[in-house]
Amino acid sequence: MKKATISLCMIVKDEEANLPKCLESIKDWVDEIIIVDTGSQDRTREIAKEYGALVLEEPWRDDFSLARNAGLERARGEWILFLDADEEVLHENLSCLAYLAHTDMDGFFLHILNFDDQGNCIKQPSLRLFRNHPRHRFKGAIHEQIIDSILEQNPQAKFGVLDIKIKHFGYQGKMVAQKEKTKRNLAILKAEYERGPKTGFLLFNLATEYLRSGEFPQALRYFNEAERLTSPALSFAPLLGKKKIQTLMLLNQYQEALETIDRYLKLYPDYTDLVFLKATLFYSLGRFTEALELYRACLALGEAPYQYVSEKGVGTFKAEVGVREALALLERERLCHHLLPGISLCMIVRDEERNLARCLDSAAQVVDEIVVVDTGSEDRTREIAQSYGAQVYTFPWMNDFALARNFALRLARYEWILVLDADETLRTEEHKRLRQLIATAGELQGFYLKVVNYFGWGDPEDFVVDAICRLFRNKPEFNFSGTLHEEISQSIISYSGPSSLAPVEIHIDHWGYLKRAGLQKKSYRNTALLTSWLNFQPGDGYARYALGVELFQQSDFRGALEEFYKAFTALKGSGILADLYFKMAVCCLELKEFQQGLKIVRQGQEAFPDFTSLWYLEGMLEFHLGNWPGARQAWEKALQMGDPPWYRYTFPYGIGSFRTAAALAEGLEKMGWLEEAEELLEAFLKKRQGLSTLLLPFCRLLVQRYDTVSCLFRLYSLSLPSCFRESLLLAEVFYRLDRPDLGQIFLQKAKEFLEQSPLKSLFLKLAGLQLGLAGQCCIQGLKSGGFSPALKTVWDKISALLEGVAQGEMFNIGIQ
Repeated sequence: MKKATISLCMIVKDEEANLPKCLESIKDWVDEIIIVDTGSQDRTREIAKEYGALVLEEPWRDDFSLARNAGLERARGEWILFLDADEEVLHENLSCLAYLAHTDMDGFFLHILNFDDQGNCIKQPSLRLFRNHPRHRFKGAIHEQIIDSILEQNPQAKFGVLDIKIKHFGYQGKMVAQKEKTKRNLAILKAEYERGPKTGFLLFNLATEYLRSGEFPQALRYFNEAERLTSPALSFAPLLGKKKIQTLMLLNQYQEALETIDRYLKLYPDYTDLVFLKATLFYSLGRFTEALELYRACLALGEAPYQYVSEKGVGTFKAEVGVREALALLERERLCHHLLPGISLCMIVRDEERNLARCLDSAAQVVDEIVVVDTGSEDRTREIAQSYGAQVYTFPWMNDFALARNFALRLARYEWILVLDADETLRTEEHKRLRQLIATAGELQGFYLKVVNYFGWGDPEDFVVDAICRLFRNKPEFNFSGTLHEEISQSIISYSGPSSLAPVEIHIDHWGYLKRAGLQKKSYRNTALLTSWLNFQPGDGYARYALGVELFQQSDFRGALEEFYKAFTALKGSGILADLYFKMAVCCLELKEFQQGLKIVRQGQEAFPDFTSLWYLEGMLEFHLGNWPGARQAWEKALQMGDPPWYRYTFPYGIGSFRTAAALAEGLEKMGWLEEAEELLEAFLKKRQGLSTLLLPFCRLLVQRYDTVSCLFRLYSLSLPSCFRESLLLAEVFYRLDRPDLGQIFLQKAKEFLEQSPLKSLFLKLAGLQLGLAGQCCIQGLKSGGFSPALKTVWDKISALLEGVAQGEMFNIGIQ
């Protein structure tokens, strides 16, 4: 029986991990293997040769077609099959390759199954098998295609489909590698765009890469351009429509997304993915009846025909899940029509297994129900929530926090709603007061609660206070707004007036800022989201402010200040103007633009005369300008004012007391007035205020003024230390002041306190400090004494131990 010959052609670079699996899956079905290597530094070429491949070494020229065509030039088979190294041919139906010897087709589409880390599978037809002809060559620097050259050679060329499946696992894991790949693809596509011509397919690919990189306004721009140049008959046109719709949804342009879905459904009525997208959008918007009808329509259609790029399950099991969830939500809505007296706790969560139990432990006894909306957890979050009796619902994440919050509100059955995040807790001693509050609320529609944001490593006084509306009546007209940093107070005020909200000193402790590594990742994510949004809505003053805050937290003070200036005009009269003045002045301080900072501070003082933080900053700016009398006057004014009203301003705790005292004492010290500085700090230490802030400047004064015995006497006269934490603080302070003799005394005190109350976490803190001190000695030795293999070995071991201690519990105790 005659058999057609097949040449497998591939391009590779550093694929030693993937290549064997790929070649094993197809080696028995092809007649030759041609590998074009574009610069591997690993064993890729050796592995290819082990499989009998002809290996061609080609320099990488930022052009995939050039590399592909180099392989075609050497191919001798009657048919060409091309694969990538991160693909695997599934063995089922490979016997249909025998059909090639008897067909008049010019090429065949095969089924590509793209799997991601969540187990989703996108089915995609791809022309991977075609006749070997000297004029059949790939086109396009990236996302290269062969079909155009085949049609140029033979406009009547015929194409079929073979039921051969290729599993693509390149989208799994390696997030950093994926980002680098997207960055590379964008660079190649931009260069091709500049060279021209600008085809619909090129613009579609450019838009797709912008979508992958999170630059949604840019993606939408190029999808729109591609749409104008693309005939609906072209094979990629349905996918162009689907991706444009997804982009509109990510930009929160829901009405336009619905209109675009309807337009594309007229062109491709059997494209199940479009119906599923529409169902998902209605589901997210709380239109559950329409969502139910559409999920059922997906089941009636079944999986999309082979010619479409389609997500597996949209016509079967995923649609079935949609039907079940929509029915459950409709029943829930029916129950919510008649509200019950009490409180619904509403939360949105994702991968919060480490925090959620602590949050629910703090709140479960004071609320009447728990509604948890999960936006895609892959850990035990859902199970933990259900163990507390929570009603758990699924929400497809669409880069819109307000939409997710409002989804949760629709499902609340009680007259009052309390909103918490998983990294927050209530104080159980305030439960009774919270219940009394709603019982006596009268005409009030909601309350600003006192949110305490902890920043210090174990320091109970290192926090920033914020007033946020988290407790409010359950009314359909009250809704969150804001894609990021969402809030509900403006919605309540617009319906009921500013007097409908009142501050109440019930605390929400927020612990999320203690995890610094996660914070940085979250901040960069927020920056990307806000930048993308502002490309689309440059006049959004609140988004400008929010972007400035993210840059501020990243210590990009120049970038932050620029965004704050842009936001200033738009935010005049808003509730965040005081914080804007404060952060702008801090930026000027960090950038050493002291005169401009003073100008901003004084404008802010006129508008907000009770905002202590501005007088503190005035002192800092005056001091850096060398105006000591002006600095002292401003700081003394801040101390006289005390902390500002928590319900009006966001501020670090102690700005009107120990924090300003520390700044004033430093000024006094530099002016040579050591005794006055010591007396100032002593007054706050007697009240046990701001220990982690004040002990360093206080002890620095002591070692300048007294001998060792007198230093100890001064501390003991203040009853310091009285506990393990204070002992550890003093030990770290004196080591930082290069007084190891005093440091050792307080380390011994810490051990004595620990023996009285042994706790694993305290042992870890003590061990961490001692290891850290030993590590500092190693570093100093390596710097001053030159390289020593023995010292380097000790330092490496200490570093490993420190990492282990840090994983057990944070040991840095927060000296500032």
